[in-house]
Amino acid sequence: MSKYMQAADAIKREIVRLRGLNDAADVLEKIGSLDQAESDLRRAHAEITKQVAQSKVELEEARRQVDVALKHAQQIKMDSQGEAVEAKRRAEADRAKLLEAAEAEAERTASQAETKAREIIESAQKNKADIDALAAQREFQAKDAQEKVSAAQMELADLQGRIERAKAEIKRMLGA
Repeated sequence: MSKYMQAADAIKREIVRLRGLNDAADVLEKIGSLDQAESDLRRAHAEITKQVAQSKVELEEARRQVDVALKHAQQIKMDSQGEAVEAKRRAEADRAKLLEAAEAEAERTASQAETKAREIIESAQKNKADIDALAAQREFQAKDAQEKVSAAQMELADLQGRIERAKAEIKRMLGA
């Protein structure tokens, strides 16, 4: 094989190797995107958990305030039956309002958390699908390149055989 052919062969091998490295870099970028999506999801989950915990604290505080209001109503009842009945009615109404508001806030926070988590999961799934598609494409390209290399090698072997036959024919003609 001539030095030019050897150089061409070496260059082609280097190109194939570099394509593989480029494909690996593409896959690593996609993995980095998934890793970032996971980090975002974890941060969002932590924030939502914090909000839910805050809502629970507020609910407990509301319950405590209602309990305090009920105790106060009982004291008033002992002092004055008429005033006690009205105070209890107000305390129960306040308790219902506070509980309703706290429960509504807790439901709203949980709903927002679910929506955010769903969005992040959908994004991560889309990124995974993109990576899978790119990997399949790269695999197809690699197989195609391998087939082309095999065809070129067969063609080279055929050419080498023809050259050898031509050399033999020339020797035979010169020797005869």
